[in-house]
Amino acid sequence: MILVRMGHYYKILRKVFVVASIGVIFSFFLTNTSAAVITEIHQNSEVTKNCPDKDCKELYLELTKKINTTLDMNINPCNNIQQFVCGHSRLESFSEKTNVNYDIMSKHLENLVTQSGDFADFRPFKLINDIYRTCMRYENAGQQSLDLLRDVIKKLGSWPLLEGDNWKESDFDWIDFSIKTQNIGLASFHFLDFTRFQNKHDGEPTVGLLLYVASGEFSRSAPSNTVIAAYKNYIAKVSELLGNTQTSKEEIDEMVAFECDISKLNNDQKFDNTEISFYELTKEFPSTNWQKFFENIRVCNNETPTNLSKLSVMKLPALSGFFELMEKTPKRVQVNYAVWRIIQETILYLTEEFRELQREYCLTQKCMIERRETSCLSVIGDYLDPALKLLFAKNFYKNGIDMIITEMAVNIKEQLVDLINESTWMDKGTKNQGIEILGNMSFVIGFKDKNNTDDEFLKYYENLEIDTNNYLQTLINLELFDQKFDTYTNLIKINSHNIVTSDHVYNDKGVLYVPMSMLQEPFFSVHYPMYVNYGYTGKAIADEIVKTIVSLGIDNLSSIDLRRVYHNKATCFEQRMKNYTSDNVGRPIEELFYAKKQISEHIAYKATYRAYQKWLTENGIEPSLPELPFSNNQLFWINSIRNSCNNFQKEPIVIDNKYSVFDFYKIRAVTNFREFHKDFNCPADGSFVENYGPACTF
Repeated sequence: MILVRMGHYYKILRKVFVVASIGVIFSFFLTNTSAAVITEIHQNSEVTKNCPDKDCKELYLELTKKINTTLDMNINPCNNIQQFVCGHSRLESFSEKTNVNYDIMSKHLENLVTQSGDFADFRPFKLINDIYRTCMRYENAGQQSLDLLRDVIKKLGSWPLLEGDNWKESDFDWIDFSIKTQNIGLASFHFLDFTRFQNKHDGEPTVGLLLYVASGEFSRSAPSNTVIAAYKNYIAKVSELLGNTQTSKEEIDEMVAFECDISKLNNDQKFDNTEISFYELTKEFPSTNWQKFFENIRVCNNETPTNLSKLSVMKLPALSGFFELMEKTPKRVQVNYAVWRIIQETILYLTEEFRELQREYCLTQKCMIERRETSCLSVIGDYLDPALKLLFAKNFYKNGIDMIITEMAVNIKEQLVDLINESTWMDKGTKNQGIEILGNMSFVIGFKDKNNTDDEFLKYYENLEIDTNNYLQTLINLELFDQKFDTYTNLIKINSHNIVTSDHVYNDKGVLYVPMSMLQEPFFSVHYPMYVNYGYTGKAIADEIVKTIVSLGIDNLSSIDLRRVYHNKATCFEQRMKNYTSDNVGRPIEELFYAKKQISEHIAYKATYRAYQKWLTENGIEPSLPELPFSNNQLFWINSIRNSCNNFQKEPIVIDNKYSVFDFYKIRAVTNFREFHKDFNCPADGSFVENYGPACTF
């Protein structure tokens, strides 16, 4: 790929654009009841209404189907609710936790991109369609791209392998070459590369950079002699197609040897956590013109000059090895390597002759070649991220969402206020502090100004041009466009598009953002029964609210007596999870499920359950799901658990030959809820309490 980001961004895109399980994790009370009494458990459930109309029946049948996909009716929910709800799927691995509707979200985005032509009357959406269609048409990669590549090589000072004695070594400087590469519209650096990170200096935000040696062809693993020979042959044949008529074996040998050294440095580099200032860096490596490098490389994705006095660099021991290698390597070899890497990244867009050489070389090793569809989607996700999120939001935002989410949030906040007022250990000042935090919270559902952002998008993308006949030129145009704007200080901050497809409810200074990615089927719908909506989205909202209260409230307890009481309560939660370790996690589980997390989980679930009970009181019993003998309350619990079912292997049983670490945590937590036992008619004298101690309270 011509752009470094193109090779890996789709993986990032899929990860960022998915909906997380949002910590809706529960523990459940283990009893001596066997699976055979499951029918008896449901016989005491309240009578539920039937579905009133055809559309409702179809929707509820689909919900039933999704629940039945993982439901294991042979497990007694009183013994293990997680296994009961998720037993027919492979359970979530805590050590490799991922998002449950990963595939759902990815499919939504892929469908929107492939159907973006339906929305082409709005220019940002037309750009998505133009890029995708241009990328997918093979005729847009060929002679026109080859001609463009020749022009790029000329602008970079030519390829010595083709120039022979006409190439002047004195004209080359690796920093100048990197700057030229960027200014042409190529996003790849082949000497030193960097990653930007946020930093603070004297409380002020600053830019930090992690410098590292760029990857070479063999950065993944040391090559065999067979691979080396095939690689050299590949370079030679490509150079012939580009017009090389001379024998270049010696030059190619030197170039590949240099690339092997670069790759080894990349493989061996270990990052030191020591940060140094720009001026300390210049003292340590005085022969390098760092000022030219940092002032001309757009580390911030915009045209604003870098403030070097506020720049910090993560120290990299491999830098010394890099400069030693550069010092002993002739400039001609360095240029041959760097230009070849750029040529190699464009092969996919050239004529069939070049692509055939690539396929031939890849027979000797596993080349990282993405499917064309994957590559096209990754480019759109990278360069048109705000437009893609807007397209997603406009397509999945339904009338009535605001009203339902707002009512749920207000209801949950009211229950939390009641819980605070009911506390027997907090003083009046502490209660008022928590209630004030709740009162000051506001919500953004989906993103701000849903229907008033079109003009901003039109203005933002007005100068982006897509060459629908030359995909390589389109990629260059996209990179040049991206270099001029800092997306995160323009569109994203204007209308909160950074959280449209977030993986969790996001809290920013008392404003809770509920992303559109959470407000989709099969976990939320304006047409769903509220035991689904409260169980999934309601609990996620409560989680974030409570975390804020716990962090801002409990951490600021002023009274020594209050801190002592809190410590005692927290100790109870800690002790209930203590002295158990998991081989697959490698840490004591109290470190994973620390007291504050358990306390927040407990309060959030209690508030959400009470909020749903209030809704039932005001609105009446909801229709049940066909062919499932569950009450509304039971379905609330089931849907709260359902989002933790995914496609990972089951956790190993490592605690007393009975529980995985994750299951133990959930079983431990549910012993705090009498409501669960009542809803599922669980016996009171459970063996779990006898073996592991009674529930903690807060």
